[in-house]
Amino acid sequence: MKANRLISFKDNRMTRFARVVLILLLFCSCTEEKDVAREPDLSLVKHYGIGKEGILYQFYEKFGFTDVCEHSRTYFKIKNFKLDKTWKALPLSDKDRLKINSISNKADSVKGDAIPVIYKMKDFYLDISLDMNEFIKDSVRLDAVNLSKGFYRVGKKHFEVYSPQRETIYYEKHSCDY
Repeated sequence: MKANRLISFKDNRMTRFARVVLILLLFCSCTEEKDVAREPDLSLVKHYGIGKEGILYQFYEKFGFTDVCEHSRTYFKIKNFKLDKTWKALPLSDKDRLKINSISNKADSVKGDAIPVIYKMKDFYLDISLDMNEFIKDSVRLDAVNLSKGFYRVGKKHFEVYSPQRETIYYEKHSCDY
């Protein structure tokens, strides 16, 4: 009888220990902190030749299991920007809106007359996230990107919106290594 009690006591301690470890592991995996970067990643918009002082907001995420994908959004100031023939006048055509919404791994969709600058679905790929950074310039009011005035262009993996009044560009890119 005494031996059974001893075994039961040891099993009980091991069960409690296992439960505590399991709860701690679950807690740690669910409370992952997202990085708010001190500096923007200029390589994401190097083709514009802007410095870090021009970037107002930037979100970058790398995720995947077998295929690695990237998703970035950058909103920045740009002076004396010259449009070329690839830019179209807003509002978006239905065909281009469909093209934007069908970009590979784009989690949200462009529906109305504006796009929120700050990305709201940050936890969408969290379970397979490899890297994530968000940069928000201090003391900047981030209004929504207006889709009724200005210019835009759409590529296979990206789209851009230029506002001549605000001298800003919203640049969103989605790509995978397949």
